Amino acid sequence: DRAYYKETAQEKKARLAAQKSSEKAQLAASKEADRQEAVSSKAERQAGKAKIPNTAVKDVLGSFKSKLKSSSLPDEAAQAERKHKDEIRAEEAEALAKSSSSSSAPSAAAAGPAPA
Repeated sequence: DRAYYKETAQEKKARLAAQKSSEKAQLAASKEADRQEAVSSKAERQAGKAKIPNTAVKDVLGSFKSKLKSSSLPDEAAQAERKHKDEIRAEEAEALAKSSSSSSAPSAAAAGPAPA
């Protein structure tokens, strides 16, 4: 009981052209929106940069540098690095001693026990 309608070639061509033009319009609108958003976000970033005066940044950096100079952090870091290097040297020496003692042990075992 349903009536079926077959689209003619001309109607199909017109429908596809209309779809294509609407997609192009939507794409152009979205590109324009993205461009506007990028411009506004750039303006916001520039406005945010202008809020902090240059002297305030210099004051903060100056106080940070003075605190760093007065702290014992650099000395502690150097001491920790020396300790770490000493531990590595001790481990290497221990491994070398173990290696030399184990290399001499197989030669004695290869000779075997003395005959009685």
